[in-house]
Amino acid sequence: MTTPLDFARALLGAMNLPLSSNNVASVVAWEAAEGGHYENAAHFNPLNTTLRVPGSTSMGGPAGVQAYTSWAAGLEATVATLKGSAYAPIRSALAQSSPVVLTLQAIDSTPWGTHFTPAQLAYFSSAAAQAYGRTPDPGPQGGRLPSAAPGGLAALVGLALAALSAYFLTRKK
Repeated sequence: MTTPLDFARALLGAMNLPLSSNNVASVVAWEAAEGGHYENAAHFNPLNTTLRVPGSTSMGGPAGVQAYTSWAAGLEATVATLKGSAYAPIRSALAQSSPVVLTLQAIDSTPWGTHFTPAQLAYFSSAAAQAYGRTPDPGPQGGRLPSAAPGGLAALVGLALAALSAYFLTRKK
């Protein structure tokens, strides 16, 4: 695995969940929101899970996010964590290949720790965030979420449409 997209596909496969475009986009968006491995030193842990396994080390802080020794160890820990009963809403959204914004809301409803404001829901469910899926493995120097700025007006229109979609999908009737 070398990109967030690779990890998303591996995670869905390991959990026997549909490898749909909604699911891949949802997991990549979640990875972008968490920033593990590519944005911090939580090696081989794109979703910043906290499950301790032999050889893992804590990143410190109150959550106890772990750094793992390999992609296989990080994937195994993430799968084991997601199988916990507290994460049933996430598994359900992915099993149904729900739209990205609904899967992100399911993630937000759990104790995982990834929480989204309406603006973040709009951004992370947009095409701009999906560019993160192609972020190469940064090695020790770390990585950065690609900016929406190079897309100019088209990117701004896309973000506005995503924000409107998120609003209408999430408002109470």
